[in-house]
This record gives sequence, structure tokens and C-alpha cells, in this order.
Amino acid sequence: AIIGGEEPTQFMANVLKDKSFNPHVNNDFAYHQAVEFDRADVVKVLLDDEFKRTDPLVDNCFALREAARNGNAEIMRLILADKHKRADLDAKLTEALMDACKNGHVEIAEILLKDGRADPQAKGSESLRVAIERGHTAIVKLLLDDKRANPQGEIGDSLLSVAVAKNSYEIVSLLVNDPRVDPTLTGNSPYLLAIESKNSSDIAQLLLANPTVAFRVALDKGDIVKAKELLQQANPRADQHYAFYKIIKMGHADLLQDLLKNKRLDPGVNYYKALKIAVEMGKEDIVKILLQDKRADPTENECALLRNAVSMNRTDIVELFLRDGRTSPQVSNSLVLRYACANSHIHMVRLLLEDPRGYPQEAYNKSLQFAVNMGRADVVKLLLEAGRADPSANNSESLRIAAKKGHEEIVKLLLEDKRAEPQAESSEALREASANGHAGIVKLLLNDQRADPSAKASEALRMAAKKGYRM
Repeated sequence: AIIGGEEPTQFMANVLKDKSFNPHVNNDFAYHQAVEFDRADVVKVLLDDEFKRTDPLVDNCFALREAARNGNAEIMRLILADKHKRADLDAKLTEALMDACKNGHVEIAEILLKDGRADPQAKGSESLRVAIERGHTAIVKLLLDDKRANPQGEIGDSLLSVAVAKNSYEIVSLLVNDPRVDPTLTGNSPYLLAIESKNSSDIAQLLLANPTVAFRVALDKGDIVKAKELLQQANPRADQHYAFYKIIKMGHADLLQDLLKNKRLDPGVNYYKALKIAVEMGKEDIVKILLQDKRADPTENECALLRNAVSMNRTDIVELFLRDGRTSPQVSNSLVLRYACANSHIHMVRLLLEDPRGYPQEAYNKSLQFAVNMGRADVVKLLLEAGRADPSANNSESLRIAAKKGHEEIVKLLLEDKRAEPQAESSEALREASANGHAGIVKLLLNDQRADPSAKASEALRMAAKKGYRM
């Protein structure tokens, strides 16, 4: 009756009253045929079956998907309104929405969105993507009017770029004017794509009319005058706060100050990252501005930025950190002082030592060992002044290291400090100097008269003789 085009509804209604009748015969052939031939009246009769024998989800929701693909709005309404609610339709409704968007069926898409169970964000906003790719402007507008839609797309995958690639002026206009869309995401790719295309000059101009895009272009061109003009209109959070970090890298202090006053800059700014960039690039004025803003916390990662500045010998920046008060050179067991004593310029060591907060005695002693190990006589002298470091610490380990490594000038400095004990560990300093052929150090130690050349059965003499050292 359905295939032949005859009126089947009364016939089927009568047949369905018989409880023994099976409407599922031949894999729900009647139901499938009714949907395929757009017979909403037959679908209604089958769904209204008092014995609930027809399930709208039968055969993997064939009817639902077919109605979406073919644009059968009335059948779609019947399935959604099915009073029995036989199964959870949510996942299949989302697939049906994608089918409707793919095939340009505006009414079906509208029905599904109003129902509320189909998810327009599913699979990375696939419904919106496929509508953009196929140029279905009306559906794109419909989806954008839904608050649940995500017109931005995933990070690194801009839907606006898809529209630009399709050269769809109307859809680009809809997207670029949507406040949820960041037109500069993924490295300003929509604009760059437009200017590269010979056929998209009008789209490029459309994008450039957007203040956020224009601000980004001005920054990338180094046009600071234009950037200042657009600063208050542009979205400072665009493309993961690109403008914020770009201005810091460029070193434009006045533009940065203006940007920091913009209330839309937060949330999400990584001020620590900003400070790190400024420190690495040696932008003293930028570091100063960020520290004054107070939203930047220089104490993160145990004051790692102070250590970075010290390692790069950024004296002016280190001074800023120390004056800030929040940054302490004592964190991590005064690691920053130890590092400076081993690797940094003498003026950096002096700067750290002058910090009024001071250091634990152990920090001075460890720093002395680091300096000795690296042969830093200038630093050793500085640490010994005013009795900061104790050369006798850990059984005069610093003297023993210096003697072994042949740092003669350092040995002399240490011996001048009467706290040093060259006799420690059975005159190990003398034995190591002798074993390694450091004649000048052996002479210094013997002249000191505290080291014992007879220690350990005159090992110093035996080692020198064994290796043929003439001392």
C-alpha cells in the first residue's frame, strides 16, 4: 500500500489493533518505507501503535537519520514528539544535526536545536564546520544564534580560516562579528590566508576592519602609532594574549603600561611567562613595569627568575628583583649565591652579598667551595673579607680542593686566613698538592708550618718521589 501510493493509514490502523500482528516483519520494512517515501501519516500511525511495537531507534535510528538527510521535517517532529520515549536519542540527535547541516536542511536543523538534546559542539563543532565547508550560510547563522555553539573551533584549528579558504564573504562576516570568535587565533591565520589568496582581497579588507585583527597586523609590522590607536578597541586576550607577549618582546614600555590598564587583559595572562621573557631579553624597563604591576609574581618556582638573571649577568634586573622585596636570594638553600660564586661576574657576587637580608653561614661556606672549585680567586677573596665564609668548614675542604686542583693563588688566600687548617685530614692538602705536582702550593703549605710533611708515613714525599716530581 505504501509503495503503490494508496491510502494506507486506515488500513494500517486497523491491522495494528491486532495484538498478534508483527509490524517488524522484514526488518521493519513498513516503517523504513514510510520514512523513505516521506509518508509522515504512516509514520504517525506506526508510532501511535498502542502496543508500542515500533521503536524510533530501530535499525540504528534509520528513520531519524534518513529524515535529517532528506529534510523530512514532519517526520522529524513525529520522532521527537514520540510519547513513549522508548530510548535515549541524544547521541543520535547530534548525528542527525550533523546530517541536516551537511545537506543544508535549515528547518531540520532548527527543529533539532530547539529540541535541545542535539549538541552543536560535538566532535569539535562538526555541525558548524560542515555547514561552513558547504557554504550553507543560513545554517551557519542558525548555529551561531545558539548559545551552545562554539564558533571558535579547537585551538590550532580556526573555523574562520575554513570560511576564508572557501572564499565565503557572508560566512566570514558572520564569524568575524561573533564576539565568541577570536579572528587572530592560530597566528592570525585567517587574515594571512586571505592576503595570500588572489581572490580574497575583499575578505582581507573585511578582516582588517576588525580592531583586533588590525591591532595584530600593526604590532607585527612594528607600527606602534597605529597599535596605540587600536589598543582600547582590540581584544587584548586574542590568540592566547599574543599582543601582551609581543609588546614585551618588542620592548615598548609605554605601550605595555597602556595594555596593563586594560581591564579585559585578565584572566588567563601568564605574568610569570611575561617576566621570564623580559629577563631573558634583558628588558630592564619591562621587568620594572611588570614588578610594579604586582600581578607578576617573581617568587614562582623558588625565585627561578632571579637565578636566570644572575646566570645571564643581568645586574640591573637582579637589582630590581632584590629591591622588590618579594624575591629572596636565600631560597633553595641560597642556590643563587652559590651559582654566582661559581659562574658570574664579581660585581654580581658583590651585589648579592650586599643584600641586607644576609645568608646562613652554611651558604657562605658552600659558596666558598663552589668558587674554589671553579678557580675564582676574586670571589674567594670577597667571601673571606669580613669573615663571611669560614675556610675551616668541613675540615678545611676548600683548602684541600684548591691544593688538589692547583689553584695556587686561592691556596695563598686561604692560608692568609688563620681559620684555615692545612693540617686537617692528616695534612691532605699537602699530600694532594705533592701527588699532583703542584710545587708552588707545596712550598706555600710547608712555609705555613702547620701542615705535617711526615703525615701518613711521609706520604707527600713518597708520592712526589714515585712520580718523579722535583720539589
